[in-house]
Amino acid sequence: MKRRGILLLFITFTLVFQEIILRYSIMQTWQANAPLRLVLFNLSYALAVLFVLSFFNLRWSRILLSFVLISTTTAVLSLDLYYRVMGDFFSFVLSGDAWRGITFVYRIRLHLQWFHGLYFIPLLIWLFLWRKTTIPPYQKRMMPLGVLVLMLITFMSALMLIDREEPFESDSPFNFSDYDVYQELPSAYQFIHEFGVFTYVRRDIQSVFEVRRVNLEESEDDIASFLDGQTHEPNIYTGALENKNLIFIVAESLDYFAIHEDLTPTLYSLYHNAWQMREFHAPHYYRNTADTEFMVHTGFYPNRLVQLSMEAYESNTFPMTLPRLFEAVGYETFAYHNYVDHFYPRRTFLTDTIGFSTYQDAIDMGLLEPGEVQAGSHPWPSDDDMLKATLDDWIHEDQFYTYYLTVSGHMPYNEDNPQVAKNLPIIENLIEALDLPIEHPELIGYLAAQLELEAMLKTLLDALEEHQRLDDTVIVIMSDHYPYGLDLDELILMHPEKDLDDTLMNLHRVPFFIYHPELTKTQFNHIFSSVDVTPTLANLFNLPFEAGMTIGVDGLNADMNTVRFQNGSLRNRYFELDIVQQYRMTHHIERYSDEDVMLFFNEMIFLQSLNQTILMTDYFAPDDDD
Repeated sequence: MKRRGILLLFITFTLVFQEIILRYSIMQTWQANAPLRLVLFNLSYALAVLFVLSFFNLRWSRILLSFVLISTTTAVLSLDLYYRVMGDFFSFVLSGDAWRGITFVYRIRLHLQWFHGLYFIPLLIWLFLWRKTTIPPYQKRMMPLGVLVLMLITFMSALMLIDREEPFESDSPFNFSDYDVYQELPSAYQFIHEFGVFTYVRRDIQSVFEVRRVNLEESEDDIASFLDGQTHEPNIYTGALENKNLIFIVAESLDYFAIHEDLTPTLYSLYHNAWQMREFHAPHYYRNTADTEFMVHTGFYPNRLVQLSMEAYESNTFPMTLPRLFEAVGYETFAYHNYVDHFYPRRTFLTDTIGFSTYQDAIDMGLLEPGEVQAGSHPWPSDDDMLKATLDDWIHEDQFYTYYLTVSGHMPYNEDNPQVAKNLPIIENLIEALDLPIEHPELIGYLAAQLELEAMLKTLLDALEEHQRLDDTVIVIMSDHYPYGLDLDELILMHPEKDLDDTLMNLHRVPFFIYHPELTKTQFNHIFSSVDVTPTLANLFNLPFEAGMTIGVDGLNADMNTVRFQNGSLRNRYFELDIVQQYRMTHHIERYSDEDVMLFFNEMIFLQSLNQTILMTDYFAPDDDD
């Protein structure tokens, strides 16, 4: 029994120790909100390991315990590094897709810190004691059953410590307890903060099986009530761009410091003669650009419980998409992306799911050859070449909506990116000639990559003017996300106006602007995000958009419109709640109390649940009788 007790303590120590290191690394605190609950949960997991080991002989017990220790170390280190690269913890449900997306291992290397070595201490201790440790083998009597019973008692004790009482004296339906958060798993950061990393792993895997049992009947009234409340009244911006053509460019990793008078003069001129949406946010969700596209094109948030929303819901019905709305009033629709379906199935998503009539990728446009894309090798083609290859498709149409998703600005920001290699001498000469204080090699490489977007826009403007289409065409440019391929220190240096030292939510405030020669430069301070893009543009072009068929709303109309970030933080014109800053609240307008903010935060959790149910049940699919 003594040997089993020592082994139990060692496994428990390992789990708790790695929990503490993760909290220090990411949350900048050694403490947990409920340390006893944290210890009990991890003790129950240690008992489960001991229970399994008791069925094997000495050799296999050692091997299995080694596997457990390697797995826990890999899990916490992966979660840590993924957070540092991507801005949140990944779900083990989508871990295969996540690692397929992070093929640029050098980014992980740059985020390694000395204290990451602390994760390996328990494993090193075990390797040192490997041959000195005797693991008691299985006994035919009641020992394994006793361990199992003790594990269940410990686990149930931890569950009982989760507060089920409503925190406020309010009759609000969103007066959620800690137990509601435990059940809903609203965000990885929030859950790990409250219940620990290994409980997150268990609940995350458990959620795979829970999601398969979703029942529309249980949520149908709530969904109908919410969507019925998504009303939209005409406003001063309704029809401001009516009957104009639209060229919509989602620019890879575009950020404000790339809009430079001398380095990118065409981009700079467009931006400074446009409607500038200064409070637009492109929150970095689970699958980067793919999830931004999903939000932009569908008006719904992606679902964290599937590997890839644009693939999981490619057969869903989304009635309110821009290509369908434009086609309803006589436009031709085109979509282009200068890469291939190596990561994400854009051909199916953009045509069958979203409704574009035409889609071409890099192979269709002759920018890449079939088989040229290999695992770990990404020959990003030129944005400018994409435009030149496709201009004749749409420029002669009476009315057109053309969507471009660029790729030249994608990391890596070194000469492994062919566009960086091509433009690096140009940008280095400009920086030297202008005596600009830009020294970091990757930052210079990032600007070199963005020269392809600059060239694309110059080609576009020249072509529109040559074909006399400039006056009847609107250009909308938005970023898919901030350039997470750059070091945070460099982003802070280049973005003093974003005040990134105060809150990292400001990272996600990225360019979105609307250009037309007749528009007067205007700065808008309406807060909205990627999920609101379709309703906003539909209103500007006076398209037959029906409110109540998207989660997103018209960003230039809604007073209480809220940006919800992947980790659960939120921001609107009245207040913001920053989970990363220990749930810090900031009141911009003194109208709502702290209690109101927390109830609203819980309402956002409820909204996320409704959003997932709508997606998983294909809520807008036509009835069989139709």
